[in-house]
Amino acid sequence: MRQHSVSTLVGAQLDYWVARAVGKQRPVIVDEKGGAPECLVEVDGTQFEAFAPFSDVALADQVLSDSQVKTARAGNLIGSWAGITADGSSVLAANRHVAGLRALVASRFGNYVFDEVEE
Repeated sequence: MRQHSVSTLVGAQLDYWVARAVGKQRPVIVDEKGGAPECLVEVDGTQFEAFAPFSDVALADQVLSDSQVKTARAGNLIGSWAGITADGSSVLAANRHVAGLRALVASRFGNYVFDEVEE
């Protein structure tokens, strides 16, 4: 198993862990030839749909508003945001949504997550 710091998750990998954190059914990362990897979640037992809060700002806003994670500017640092969990811990990122999504994952799984497939 490979360990990943939550503070470095991006793209489909972040989407996958957000899906797990909010209880989406059977999230998977699909990496088709010629396309970028994407996270899919099960919607009715046989169908899957894309779940991409990393790139879909409206979905990120919805996910964060349904959680107890807040976002705020991180001090005087230009372009730095903090995602703040209910217990007061925070995760920094250059983007408000990414900071919030990473904080959501960290609040559920801690500062590190692990691949489920052994290399």
